[in-house]
Amino acid sequence: MKRNGLKKPNAFTLIELLIVVAIIGILAAIAVPNFLNAQIKAKVSRARADLRALSTAIEMYTLDHNAPPPSTNPNVTPSDTNFGYVRFNLTTPVSYLSTGLLPDPFVNPQDLERKANDELYYTYHNLKMLVEHNQFPKDLQDFYGNWRACSYGPDQTYFNGTYGVFVYDSTNGLVSSGNIWVCQKSQTVTGVPEGY
Repeated sequence: MKRNGLKKPNAFTLIELLIVVAIIGILAAIAVPNFLNAQIKAKVSRARADLRALSTAIEMYTLDHNAPPPSTNPNVTPSDTNFGYVRFNLTTPVSYLSTGLLPDPFVNPQDLERKANDELYYTYHNLKMLVEHNQFPKDLQDFYGNWRACSYGPDQTYFNGTYGVFVYDSTNGLVSSGNIWVCQKSQTVTGVPEGY
């Protein structure tokens, strides 16, 4: 269409561009938090699945050796079985766990401090060993059984309350405090005894 002999330019006006940018911003504001929540839920699901696999491997080891695996990591303390909780590998000489050490999805593998302390993997406690060395209360061993294992959880910290007991519960908020636990007596630990 011509007006006074001039062609109307085929371009967006500033108002139209601002409206499009505003719509994209609103959609991004809705989508990004949902995406981040989906990532956290996926990591929680992965941690629970890995801990179930770990639990099966520990039970198979326990059946073969009449005791749960020792709480030592050959890369850190080859001769110290007194400390009671470090990461472990159940692939040799019998392959109880085909993938070896399972990395905790909530631990950043680039974190140099955690890497130096060998804290990239799920934590395992041989409670039988700890009780024998007077480093763990017997009534908690009665609650958990002979072993327990955990993931750092979405808050990415190992909450060291009394004996490190603090359980993650997504009903407290997706990124609430606490660790994801499994133990000999329960595939999913949902609480702890009174007084702990």
